[in-house]
Amino acid sequence: MSELWANYREFCQFRRMAEESQVLDLSELNFVYPTTLLPLTMLLVRNNYAVKLPRNSNVQSYIEVVTNAARFDCQSWKKSYLPLVPLPRNQDEVISILQTIYRIHDNGRSCGGEDAFKYLIGELVENIYEHSEFSSSWVMAQAYERGGHMDICFFDDGITINGCFRKHGMGYERDSEAIRGAIEGVTTKGEGRGYGLNSNVAIFTTGMKGAIFIVSGQGAVEIQRDSFIEYDLEKTYELPGTLITVRIPYPARVVNIYDYLEK
Repeated sequence: MSELWANYREFCQFRRMAEESQVLDLSELNFVYPTTLLPLTMLLVRNNYAVKLPRNSNVQSYIEVVTNAARFDCQSWKKSYLPLVPLPRNQDEVISILQTIYRIHDNGRSCGGEDAFKYLIGELVENIYEHSEFSSSWVMAQAYERGGHMDICFFDDGITINGCFRKHGMGYERDSEAIRGAIEGVTTKGEGRGYGLNSNVAIFTTGMKGAIFIVSGQGAVEIQRDSFIEYDLEKTYELPGTLITVRIPYPARVVNIYDYLEK
């Protein structure tokens, strides 16, 4: 089992226990990745669960820090993480948020270079606005210098990738097939924009030797340079929305994105 898939399964286990007991019990949590924490935060936004915080004081402090969106405007904290940042419903208001994200991370100089970092963030955020019809959407990131990687995570509670295809009369039988279609460049906009995932996958798996993990509805995929794994999810692991985690080496070498963009 891959680490990203295990991180998502951990969220699903917490969710199942919370649905049964009406208590989100994080007391035994000793470490948490964005792929677990971001959907957990959305779970709390949508439900009035009581919360048992981690007994581990370091984990408790970390969760309190990164879930405090007010810190997004601070100037003095470490650039090794991006706290959970909600995206505004009005797309015109997102520009200032993107600019702050770029500034916080020194315009991506340690994340594949300025072009690659801005392309990743900008494309995925724009696609959330174009396709998801979300009520809530969040982004967060965490660099793990000892582990040599960085996780950048996006989540929206919208209509899912296959839901978008179905809306345009292009639905797939399985949600995992819809995710694959989006990655391969199938678009609901004719000659216009698709999901923008195909170029991002090429840049961050082939160019940077990273990984991308996507969950949407009852499907999930995990892509690395030499592998493409599809998951058809049982109800326990279904996600009402779309979660995308990009894991890249950190620090990452500069990548020329134009080697990977469709001509």
